[in-house]
Amino acid sequence: MSIVVCQWANLIACKTRRNALIEQGMINHRLTVALYIESAICILLCYIPGIQSSLKFYPVTWWYWICPMPFALAMLAYSDIRKVLAIRFPGGFIEKELLF
Repeated sequence: MSIVVCQWANLIACKTRRNALIEQGMINHRLTVALYIESAICILLCYIPGIQSSLKFYPVTWWYWICPMPFALAMLAYSDIRKVLAIRFPGGFIEKELLF
C-alpha cells in the first residue's frame, strides 16, 4: 500500500516542470484514469479471496492505506516549494540542479 500511495504522489508531483498542481490542475484524463486503475489493481490483489490464496497475500487493514499519506503529502509539498523557488530565482541553484 505504501508504494502505491507514494507512486500517486510522485506521479502528480512530476507531471509538470514549472507549474504547481494548483495552477495546472488534473486536466490530463489519461493520468487520472491511470491512477484509478492502479488503485483498482491494488485493491483487487489485496481483497479478492481467490487471488489472495493463490498469491499468498493477506487483506491489509485501513492503517496501511493511511500510514504513507504524510509522506505523500511531504513529497507534493517539496515538489511545489521547489517549483516556486525555481520560478522566483531563475538561473539559480534550484533551477539548475533540482529541476529535471
